[in-house]
Amino acid sequence: MSRLIKRVLVVGYTDTGVAPLCAAILNQMCTKKGIDDVVFDSCGFWGDRNQPVDSAMQRVAGELGIDLTRYKAKKVETKTVRAASLVIPQDEVIWRGIRELLQRKSFRLGKPAKLNQPMGGQLEDYRRARGEVLDYCRRFMRNLIDERRGDKKMMDGLTVVRLQTIHAEAVEQLEKECFTHPWSLASIVGELEKPTTEGCFIGAFWEDQLVGYGSLYKVGDEAYVNNIAVAKKMRRKGIGHLLLEGLIADCILSDVATLSLEVRSKNLDAIRLYETHGFTTIGCRKRFYRDPVDDGVIMTLFLTGEAPVAPPYEPTERELMMEQKQAKILSQLFLISYDEALERLVVRRRPYKIKRKRKNQPAE
Repeated sequence: MSRLIKRVLVVGYTDTGVAPLCAAILNQMCTKKGIDDVVFDSCGFWGDRNQPVDSAMQRVAGELGIDLTRYKAKKVETKTVRAASLVIPQDEVIWRGIRELLQRKSFRLGKPAKLNQPMGGQLEDYRRARGEVLDYCRRFMRNLIDERRGDKKMMDGLTVVRLQTIHAEAVEQLEKECFTHPWSLASIVGELEKPTTEGCFIGAFWEDQLVGYGSLYKVGDEAYVNNIAVAKKMRRKGIGHLLLEGLIADCILSDVATLSLEVRSKNLDAIRLYETHGFTTIGCRKRFYRDPVDDGVIMTLFLTGEAPVAPPYEPTERELMMEQKQAKILSQLFLISYDEALERLVVRRRPYKIKRKRKNQPAE
């Protein structure tokens, strides 16, 4: 759990018992802790939609100041689960059910919460179940807060630099860890030797160890991402965002018009990362990848065009802190002022759509 978590989905047997209570308690705890970039929701693996929460569960929730009287049950759907940053199953039965339902689909499935569902018992049974939910929610919040603190400490010790040929072997090791078909050492050296007018190769170091890298190549006013890789033990800590910001900043400073890439269609974490930075899907190459076979989604970031049309976005305190850290690193990496780096990050803060004229639309 890290700053990349935006929506957490609690899946119960039905959405009329402990699942909506768990989601409501976690939302309540986040509000008290000032965490405003995580939203918890719930749904049921079985049961009907639009059903009210059990009356006894409404009562024990009301004793905590939580109003579930207007809540209407939702049923699990593939698209709902895939859209979540994290899925929390009520127990191992639901955990296996979700795995079987989605099979090869890419999503983040957490450990079973091991919560019991009272079935028409006495009010004390529901209070006992509420106690189990509270214990789980407290543990979840402690883990979330501890990991966020660890992320901040890690980011303070992170350095991003332009890589040179002396880093080739370290990049090769990271390639082997992250990809089924890694680049050869000769190919890596060839990319590292390219001048800045033809490419960009940057790396993130933590305690003198390469934990991530990003590279692109340029053709005229177009650029293409080769790879963005982060060590498995260092993922979900914002390193991928930082590397992508570095590549985007290089394109902006080089007057590049478009930055494009290809990504596996089932790599939803990567797709969310690119969409966060303004990339849009423009095409698909069927069965482009192998081992395993998968479609290649083509995504492009338009660096020139009309102004953003999305409504103004107010960043959270955590996003502002990360933005300031990124601006400091980018100013050192690309030899620009801190204010200029921060301004460019603010422009890229949220995805936007480029207005395009429809076919056969007359020019104004």
